[in-house]
Amino acid sequence: MQVVDLLEKQMDEKGLASLLAPGRPSDLARPRRQEIFACLNRCRELRF
Repeated sequence: MQVVDLLEKQMDEKGLASLLAPGRPSDLARPRRQEIFACLNRCRELRF
């Protein structure tokens, strides 16, 4: 899925904090690829 590829590319190049809103704490762990897919799968209304 292209969306997961783009998310992983952004995390590789700019770090996980680049996905957060400004001012949010950035003490997060990077999700595995299958966890990203599972999260997107749960969002039934999500359209690309």
